[in-house]
Amino acid sequence: LRVVLALGGGAGRARNAGAALAQGEFLTFADGDDVVPPVAYERMLATLDETGSDFVTGNFRRLTSRGTRPAAYMSDALGTRRLRTHIRDHHGLVRDRTVWNKLFRRTFWDKHGFAFAQRRYEDQYVSLPAYFLADAVDVLSEPVYYWRIRDDGGPPSKSKSREQASVISQRVEAIVATSGFLAEHYPGERRWYEQSVLTQDLGYVPEVLAEAADTEREVVLGPLIPFLDQAGPDVLHDLPAIRKLVWALIHRRAFTELAEVLRFEREELTVRAPTRAGGSWYADYPFRDDRRLALPRELFRIDDEMLVASRISSLRVDGGRLEIRGRVGIPALGPKPGWRHRLDAQLVGEADPAARVALRVKQTRSSPPSTGFDAALTGFTASLDVAAFETSAEQSPLGSFELHLAVTSRGVRRTTSRHAVLEPHPVTALHADLEGGKQLHVELTPAGALVVRVERPSAVLVAVEVEHGEAELRGVLHGGAKAGDGALLLSGSSGQSTRVPVELGLPAAGPSEETRSFTARVPLGALQAGWDDAFASINARRQAGVTWTLALRVGKTRRPVAVAPDAVGRVWQDATHELLAGPNRRGLGSVEHRWRRPELTAADPAAGLAVALSLPPGPPWSLLLEGPDGVAVDLDATVESGVATATLPGSAGSLPAGRWRLMSRRTAEGRIVTAAVTVPAAVLSGLPVSWSAGGRCHDLGVDRHGVPLLVVD
Repeated sequence: LRVVLALGGGAGRARNAGAALAQGEFLTFADGDDVVPPVAYERMLATLDETGSDFVTGNFRRLTSRGTRPAAYMSDALGTRRLRTHIRDHHGLVRDRTVWNKLFRRTFWDKHGFAFAQRRYEDQYVSLPAYFLADAVDVLSEPVYYWRIRDDGGPPSKSKSREQASVISQRVEAIVATSGFLAEHYPGERRWYEQSVLTQDLGYVPEVLAEAADTEREVVLGPLIPFLDQAGPDVLHDLPAIRKLVWALIHRRAFTELAEVLRFEREELTVRAPTRAGGSWYADYPFRDDRRLALPRELFRIDDEMLVASRISSLRVDGGRLEIRGRVGIPALGPKPGWRHRLDAQLVGEADPAARVALRVKQTRSSPPSTGFDAALTGFTASLDVAAFETSAEQSPLGSFELHLAVTSRGVRRTTSRHAVLEPHPVTALHADLEGGKQLHVELTPAGALVVRVERPSAVLVAVEVEHGEAELRGVLHGGAKAGDGALLLSGSSGQSTRVPVELGLPAAGPSEETRSFTARVPLGALQAGWDDAFASINARRQAGVTWTLALRVGKTRRPVAVAPDAVGRVWQDATHELLAGPNRRGLGSVEHRWRRPELTAADPAAGLAVALSLPPGPPWSLLLEGPDGVAVDLDATVESGVATATLPGSAGSLPAGRWRLMSRRTAEGRIVTAAVTVPAAVLSGLPVSWSAGGRCHDLGVDRHGVPLLVVD
């Protein structure tokens, strides 16, 4: 182990000195106040050994005194495992500009002579050129690094001091250097990089400039104006019109007008309807007709922003009909007088778009907010007779269909196949048994597709029981499987995998085909594999356990495992852990081994708003609401017979507007454990609950991860 001390030149000089002295085959860099999980480098090295890529990058989480949380802005870049990829194939990697979550081959590093700048944002001088110069890179979705965000009164970190004028100036210098590298070596990639920095790296700069003193502004504008000059109109072209206006005002040094536009963006953007002229749509933003500024008319054109927004609030089967409920509209058109649009809905085949099934669409008078994004959206229910869809699915070679919604409003017709959850409404994957051994699956995928499919699963998990330290999984295998060795394959949510032998029963005649029973016994210790104490010690929350997706291999055939409704739910628990069975978000059979956490058992708005939670045994739990920007509010709770009762402060209108998650915390074995409160299915079906207090609307439901979420509007 070599420890390098470099005085002056900051982290860049120390890293350069360390890289020069290192003698190993690989290079990695870590900051002294951050945390590296013990298995991180092992996983990264194993990946490079498997793929031969030039370097590997991994996901990371923010680390504070209250626990860890994901870096949401990195979900597109690092949320999916990708092997031997390239930044030109996955543009989202442009957001990954740090080096401490990477492991480089030394040969690759030396070949290109990488060196850190001896100034702030030294990472960017290496990470982005490395992405372009590499033949291939690997991306790991599991966290390999915990980035400390100081909130304890210590010296400010780089992220906390980013609004200082000199810091912004150095940030722009790093951006200009990277832009120059791309202009010289990869001119075709330069445009989308510069577009990304205007929205990500420099997205906060307009607000800083609007409030800064003249001397501070000039420090920032020194490198910023030349950057905007060389970037040119092409880079601004694909930005939203409101952001094009903001950067145009900065370029003209019109800071009084900039402050007004930023206020308008916060308070009026979603309620100001656009106008139509010459076949194009133009936003009604401030200074559009100001003769003194003489802003180009094209700056306000929003034809490309006329996109459909779809928010799903529930999925269910009722009386043999599939019902999809939500809100939909074209927000750029602004709130429409009245409430009706023309809506059309179809299920379109994923493999064959010509295969289509129409849904019946009914608009609903759900109460929209008076302001904000959802003010322009209309409530809807799209429904379909399941039997009719079964027939369509059987006549088509497709495995699944996607929901397409078309909206016609004010002469504009737009279609979308991408949807989001209307938080805090609980939207969980829907799984229903049909006749003939078939199942209906409806899910909203992480990519935003609402997928509907009818299938006949070839393997179904029917029961899980735990005894003598083992989980016994029993199921039925359809389709005339031949006798032979079988194995249950388990794929963990953090990249682990394991397999256990399967005992196959004698063949039996089923309703339409031959069936066999199968039994697999999995040690509980194997289900906890990869879930190490170090991960717990830094307060991981939503990943406080491992979810194992199931598949069955018989002979050379690998078969996904579905879950029978009777097998869904909690199958075992002790004082600290529990085991659950059920479909995962993709509808595949899974078992989850996790810590026991407080569980929401009741939410009563009439009691202003009282929530009751059952508490696991052991050290006492405290409850808190985590809000915008990491703000936390501790809750006063009374505990009796293992049940905690607390009144949310929002019931009196005392919480600021924003999104507040209900979390829990305890100290155990010398460490603080922060975990999301869980919500059982019986309570989930009654959410969200709503009430008004202090002139604000309050909705208690769950976020897309299933964590209790209080939305204050």
